[in-house]
Amino acid sequence: MAVIKPRRPEYAHLYAPPPVPPEVIRSHRVIVLVAGIVILSLADLVVTLAYLKANWMMEANPLASYIIRSTQSAWALAAFKCCTVTVCATLLLRLRRARAGEVAAWCGIGLLTVMSIMWRCYSHHFDDPEELFLAQTSMIFDEDRLGLP
Repeated sequence: MAVIKPRRPEYAHLYAPPPVPPEVIRSHRVIVLVAGIVILSLADLVVTLAYLKANWMMEANPLASYIIRSTQSAWALAAFKCCTVTVCATLLLRLRRARAGEVAAWCGIGLLTVMSIMWRCYSHHFDDPEELFLAQTSMIFDEDRLGLP
């Protein structure tokens, strides 16, 4: 991009681009962070459903666990997850110009990143076929497990 230099320095302010307010910059950062929250939440839902269908895990979230036990439906769990993420994203987008909104968005990204790292560590437990067999055979009673059918 070409920069036009004024001939007279006293008119230099007329040629300079207007400064961008910090609220606008913060707003753009929060929008990107909210997009990251949505993407990481969808990835968390996909991995959760995959492990629940394989009966390799129990849900640690008490609300999601109740939904799984009462409905035995992946759609109900997905609807719950989508509703909670929608509420979170809406609140963050409403507060995107405030410092508290940006801090909350960074906290959300941080928590979901930690969850992604935990999923990765959890998935490494099933790389060995012997451990996979033990995990599948360790669930003796159907009523004790929280996996989806």
